[in-house]
Amino acid sequence: MPITKTVPILLVMICFAMSGAAIAKQDQETPEVTPDTDSVSNKTPLTFSILLDELELNNTADEALWIDVAENKHLVLTRLANGRKERGNVLLFHSQGENADHVRLIQPLSKQMAQLGWNVFIPNIAVENFPQPSATKNANQQPVLEKNSAEKISNQEKINSQEKNTENSAKKDNVPSDLHGISYYFNNQQAYQDYFNSLCKAVLEQTDASKKPFVIIANQNAAYWSLSCLNQISQSVPTIFLQPQLPIGVEDNLLTLFAEQKNPVFSFHIKNSLTDPFSDAFKKRVWPSEYQRLNMGMLGTTKLQAENTIIARTITGWVDKQRKKITQ
Repeated sequence: MPITKTVPILLVMICFAMSGAAIAKQDQETPEVTPDTDSVSNKTPLTFSILLDELELNNTADEALWIDVAENKHLVLTRLANGRKERGNVLLFHSQGENADHVRLIQPLSKQMAQLGWNVFIPNIAVENFPQPSATKNANQQPVLEKNSAEKISNQEKINSQEKNTENSAKKDNVPSDLHGISYYFNNQQAYQDYFNSLCKAVLEQTDASKKPFVIIANQNAAYWSLSCLNQISQSVPTIFLQPQLPIGVEDNLLTLFAEQKNPVFSFHIKNSLTDPFSDAFKKRVWPSEYQRLNMGMLGTTKLQAENTIIARTITGWVDKQRKKITQ
């Protein structure tokens, strides 16, 4: 009788032992997963001058489409040709601080171009978020009023310490930053240029450029970034600059960039603007194209209004004229 009572107890003890061994083995095979903080990116996000989700819902364009550029979604607004004659495609770049449906110039101009028979593609361009070498250099060279050499040594030690801390922080977080600790999305100017080229290429892939003529229009500082974008397209693509400007902190290397271009070019400058870098570069005639024109007053000093169609008509007439010369 005692033996029969002992058997169930032994079986229970064996089952508990086997269960415990199984749990221990499972814990060994599937350890608790903890987030790898080193792999988490602390990078400053890519930013735009407007919330793209809201712009998708509230705009005056005919269509809105999303494209992937630099691991981020970009909204492209399009206006379809509604004129009597369909002329081709226009890639329209807005300036910094504006967007693809900005009322100052992009919205009225794109409407006017569509009415003249152009399909207009307007991508939203990310903010120029990269360290500015010239700004950093000026910060380093900023004069300081000091009473004696001891203060000079102390200030220099502070600068060296600040530079070291900034450098260590950037290495740790893999985030580009300047001496003021400001974080940037792009490591440098070239990284932003590469981004702009990728944006240009992605928009071109949305068009049927092989069957229809193409025109590029770039407003203000977008004119500078689009110079490299032109290298991705046929050299016969007419290029229009509206009040072209150098981006802040960018070195003036227009003579070198101009020498690489052969596209027909029409550059509009504001009235009495005789000394801007683009005007100076054009006057030196280093852009090797026989179809080159500068307008030094049509933009005037006022904003382009929706009812003013002179800019769009001037651009269209010039492009039509270049095509006739090329086909002759």
